[in-house]
Amino acid sequence: MILAIGNAGVYEMEMYQSVLQAIRVRGSDAMLFKQDRCLEGEAFVFEMREGHSILSVMIDGVRYNVNDFSGVWYMHPQLPRELLTHEPADHRHLIHRQFQEMRQAVWASSERSGG
Repeated sequence: MILAIGNAGVYEMEMYQSVLQAIRVRGSDAMLFKQDRCLEGEAFVFEMREGHSILSVMIDGVRYNVNDFSGVWYMHPQLPRELLTHEPADHRHLIHRQFQEMRQAVWASSERSGG
């Protein structure tokens, strides 16, 4: 299964659905993490269990272990408008940095699992 990281916009959803059909024809599947819906429940979750780190992703209310994905499809996601215009303005740098760090954690997890 492939983890797609994108947005819930009309253009992005049409592109995702088109590529998803081709992926399914080849016997695989994909799930779309909609970064612009992060304030509505789409989220990456990092936790420690018995000394092991676990990175999972919540998509449409379902939790997936990031290691269960064989690859990542990066669709140039954007932040929600509420975060892009957050006040005070000096907090926006921190917000952008948090999302950059989240994506780097996904890449690192994917590399460790061979995806």
